[in-house]
Amino acid sequence: MHPRHRQPTRAELQLLKNENNGLRTEIVRLRRELENREGAVGRLELLLRERLTKIDELTAQVDQLREANKRLDTEAEHWALRYAEECPDRKVAVQAQPSLERPVSPNRGPSLLSAACRDGTRVLGYLLTGRASRAERG
Repeated sequence: MHPRHRQPTRAELQLLKNENNGLRTEIVRLRRELENREGAVGRLELLLRERLTKIDELTAQVDQLREANKRLDTEAEHWALRYAEECPDRKVAVQAQPSLERPVSPNRGPSLLSAACRDGTRVLGYLLTGRASRAERG
């Protein structure tokens, strides 16, 4: 039938106790390591969320600045055309027709136009150069 269970010796019991204590120590060490890694993962996830939020904010800002640049280019083209119309004695080559999506603010009108007619090459050169440098950057 069943073999009779024998009692372990004192030496065997001591070996089992030592092995058990070693395994307990290993379990504690592994739990601590797991907690440390989980904490590091949590910190990395937090940093990732913060960086993604910052990237989204900067992307939105870049989009707004692109739109502002488009509006400024349209306004510069509009003023170049107005200059060409108001100062026909100067030879000005206007490269593109302005779009009339956004009207130019009236408070900048006559004074800027008068200054442009007085010293047209400098003002027009500034407008065209400014637009060209933004297009090169891109």
